[in-house]
Amino acid sequence: MKLQVLLISPTDPNHPVEYKYLTGGENTYTQTLLHFPPDGIEFTYFTQALKLGWISYHPLYHFLLFLQKIKLLPPGPRTYVFKVRKHFDLVYAHAHPIKIVGEKVPVVVSDSSSNIIFLTEYLKLSSLVIKLWYICKRFVFGGFGIIDCEVNLRGAQGFFVFSKWARHIKKEKFDLSNVEVIYPGLAQPRKKPAGHKRKIDIKFLFVGVWFERKGGRILLKVFRNLSKTYTNISLTILGELPPDIKIGKTEPITHKDFVSHSKLQYYFATHDVLVHVPIEVEGYGMTVVEAMANSMCVVVSDVCALPELVEDGDSGLVVKANSEVDLEKKLMRLIKSSQLRLNLGRTARRRFQAKFALRVFQQELRSIFVKAIK
Repeated sequence: MKLQVLLISPTDPNHPVEYKYLTGGENTYTQTLLHFPPDGIEFTYFTQALKLGWISYHPLYHFLLFLQKIKLLPPGPRTYVFKVRKHFDLVYAHAHPIKIVGEKVPVVVSDSSSNIIFLTEYLKLSSLVIKLWYICKRFVFGGFGIIDCEVNLRGAQGFFVFSKWARHIKKEKFDLSNVEVIYPGLAQPRKKPAGHKRKIDIKFLFVGVWFERKGGRILLKVFRNLSKTYTNISLTILGELPPDIKIGKTEPITHKDFVSHSKLQYYFATHDVLVHVPIEVEGYGMTVVEAMANSMCVVVSDVCALPELVEDGDSGLVVKANSEVDLEKKLMRLIKSSQLRLNLGRTARRRFQAKFALRVFQQELRSIFVKAIK
């Protein structure tokens, strides 16, 4: 019999008010779990379990939601408190703080990085405000027994993060030791059919709903400068642009505000180079791994976990964050050498197969689930 696992993990909203509130890589991770569960595991997504009446919201859920709305708790993933009415062998919660009421069931939790990174680096909030929030968070979560990947792991039978960089954050900021690292796996796309011809043009790709934070403005400036010299290059931007940026009709630039994940695969398959160069911080970089799976040459900045994903000069190129000079230099190298692009793309795919392939992830995830149950 398969192990029955209740899955609590973020997905993109059906109708986002603003594209930047899409969960992006977290949604990719959740969809991968649902479509490609490990052998012997059957996931039930929590929204489906709610519809079937297998779980229900506990009154504590609404109280904690109220505390977050009045800003006694910090902004971040919603805290879920469920009363369980159907037997599950295990509950797996990714990114969300969780408490299960009723039947005693093992709980495994994971985090891509840390919500404190979002508060400090993305929202740029005062360190004093964040400190006060976390004092409240420790008190409330500890008192109510909320399992959380930052302030309270009591009650969790398993805990892991997505990168060594994230593990360092957990240890440095929250004094958490013995944190396991499991790289999220992705399904490997099919190789392009024999006889598939790529255009001579070099196609650069940028994907990101946080345009400026992902380095979009720097890339656009560098690309426009390069396009004055090299007429065989083009750029596709997938993500909402700031109001002050306009794309000229004659520029070799294609822009789309939003592309579904299924359609995104087309762009990975038809472009040559992914440029993902956040200027300060990046939680993980799922887009980078997806590009590597498609044998794309990848250019990333030297922040957070990105140098952990891409080995400079071997499976891609790593540039200095927020450096137009370094980015232009590296992109020029790729424009001038088709062999370099080909070699980096091939090595990127091999690195994906060894470190980030679905089969590797499934084995590690199943192992931590079985260990938690035992």
